[in-house]
Amino acid sequence: MIHKKSKEVKLIYFYITWGSNRLRKSTGLKCRQCDWNETNYRVSNKQEYSIQVNSKLTDLEYKVEKYFMGVADIPTEAQVLEAITGQVKESQDKSFKSLFDKFITDTENGTRKSKQGKRIKDLTIRSYYHTRNLLEAFSEAKGIKLEWKNINYSFYQKFTDFLFDDLGYYDNACGSIIKELRVFLNWCVEEGHIPRKLHDKNWIIWKEEIDMVVLYPDELNLLFNIDPPTDRLRRTKDLFLAGCMTCLRVTNLLGLGPENIVGNRLKLVAVKGDKVIQIDIPPMLMNIFNKYETLLPKVSQQKFNEALKDLGKWLAGYIAENKLDKYPGFIGNDWSRPMLRTRYRRGVPIMEKVELSEMISSHTMRRTGITSLLMMGLSETEVKSISGHSLDSDDFPKYVKFAEQFISKKSNEAWGKIANMELE
Repeated sequence: MIHKKSKEVKLIYFYITWGSNRLRKSTGLKCRQCDWNETNYRVSNKQEYSIQVNSKLTDLEYKVEKYFMGVADIPTEAQVLEAITGQVKESQDKSFKSLFDKFITDTENGTRKSKQGKRIKDLTIRSYYHTRNLLEAFSEAKGIKLEWKNINYSFYQKFTDFLFDDLGYYDNACGSIIKELRVFLNWCVEEGHIPRKLHDKNWIIWKEEIDMVVLYPDELNLLFNIDPPTDRLRRTKDLFLAGCMTCLRVTNLLGLGPENIVGNRLKLVAVKGDKVIQIDIPPMLMNIFNKYETLLPKVSQQKFNEALKDLGKWLAGYIAENKLDKYPGFIGNDWSRPMLRTRYRRGVPIMEKVELSEMISSHTMRRTGITSLLMMGLSETEVKSISGHSLDSDDFPKYVKFAEQFISKKSNEAWGKIANMELE
């Protein structure tokens, strides 16, 4: 179905039917849905790009007509494809596993691109490999072959049961895997490898809202002004503070190098959305950069997350030892007792007690940076320009809510002080 008003860019496919055969193949050309004319199967002449696209479509149509006028016997699909496009149809294995491998390979080499025509990022490609590996593990564990005849709603149920019950996945992790699987299945249909979609709306992509932990300004002030006892923790502290001050995603942060400094600004391309980000470098951040030849310590994301939890434990111990949590003017997290964390599995909340330090991760620094800026009075628009959020982001309100809670807490303390003031 063509949505005439949609501006979404789509591939243009050609269909050829002869005898009992039917060939469906991408032309490699694209157009916006709203520009497509269903009457003559061409791009509307009102568009500047229509001449180039329509000319190629006409050439293809001519080749098809000329070819079939000159053949006496009914040709094979491979013969038709070779005659019209110059391509030799691959005698490929169209099994589920082989096509998943081709899906990944085509994505890696750039044959398959995003809807915007851009190469798909390595991070996404790694998630495809992860999904494929999980499917193979599921097949081996449950004795269910990865064959097209088995791909149905029952397969979806058994696969998600495996993720939830055997592997202990929560909704977000399971949802990400199902999303990647659906992307693969859609690709199989679009490329003509399978005749129809094998999934529907019942293949739920699970999502959950995860409890957000951030450091308060008073806790950040501690990190700025005191040093942990080991080099490892000091490097971790520097990375964490750099992440807070830039509000960068961890992949961008760990990828920073001297080449990203232009004058007194950081300039880079966001790992998500390809947006160019430019950030003024405050003196505190430049002090951190000047410590390291590589701008920041080099560490893997996994090792960084492990070190952050140790940094959290040290910070909790320092606050307790110096009784800062008892100090009237200090506002921070309650590090003295476990936090009641809520996760979701199949949409059902699961509550568990965990130490606050175990909740500290690379996500914490970006969240801390964003909420700190909001707490300090920057407008939402100003903060979004720094964090890379779109103006209509659905994700941003949770940061605003957290900042409002902090401001409310400060307000309550202020009124408490006023009420207990001694008159001279």
